Amino acid sequence: MVKIVIPVVDEKGGKLSAHFGRAPFFAWFEIKDGEIVKKGVVPNDGEHSGGVGLPSQRIMRLGPHTARARL
Repeated sequence: MVKIVIPVVDEKGGKLSAHFGRAPFFAWFEIKDGEIVKKGVVPNDGEHSGGVGLPSQRIMRLGPHTARARL
């Protein structure tokens, strides 16, 4: 299984954000055998969004195998 995290602009996770650190949300996907088996969207609560900590720390708490900013 692989977990992927991408920065997105809304809670639906439908549009990629142009800036990783300032993305308001991160979408995550767990993929097994080429199929999405779980997915979700979490807020970016890093310091760039008025929270505490770096966006990269928030992403790492999600446990990704990879993170993509641009495809």
